[in-house]
Amino acid sequence: MELTDDQKLVCLQAVTKFGVRCQVLHVVEELRELADALEKATKGEGNLEEIVDERADVAIMLYQLDELLLPTVAPEAARHIQTKIDKLTGYL
Repeated sequence: MELTDDQKLVCLQAVTKFGVRCQVLHVVEELRELADALEKATKGEGNLEEIVDERADVAIMLYQLDELLLPTVAPEAARHIQTKIDKLTGYL
């Protein structure tokens, strides 16, 4: 998911205002909330709107993580993708 330039600016302002540590913890929180929403859905307890909302939050926070908070991690993670795909292929 790609953010607009205006949305990216707001993310930068959030990191500037709240700080790196706070925003990293916010990444953790949003990932946890998406996981919880998905887990509820597997039990028939969740709803699509909650999943959509949490997924949007995660998209925003992953942008911050990759571009503003820990920019050196994203290229390293990208290099690991093929290894992970190869492993998944082995299970198919």
